[in-house]
Amino acid sequence: MECAGLNGIVDSFADDLEFNEQQKVTALIIVAAMRLGADVDMVVEATGLPRELVESKARNLEASGIWKDGHVHVQPSDPETDRVEFILMILCADGLVVRRPSTYEGQSAGEAK
Repeated sequence: MECAGLNGIVDSFADDLEFNEQQKVTALIIVAAMRLGADVDMVVEATGLPRELVESKARNLEASGIWKDGHVHVQPSDPETDRVEFILMILCADGLVVRRPSTYEGQSAGEAK
């Protein structure tokens, strides 16, 4: 999937959620990873974003257990309908929240940094 297609997915819900430009870029990285796998090389190639930026977001997502073993382990079924989970993923990628396992039925919870 090329960048234009990924941007179209992000644009379809980003304006409604009033994302700023940084959040749109982060959403693009997450959507690319959801479609292609949690692989920095593939995300950089598909989005055209700088490697350093994608690596930074990837480190934060890995620390939160969202990216692991080449997969996105926490995926909203649809970013347009499961907005809370998707927004939590953006906050994790931006380093504003760390997602830690909780003791409640195997669910995870966001924890402010």
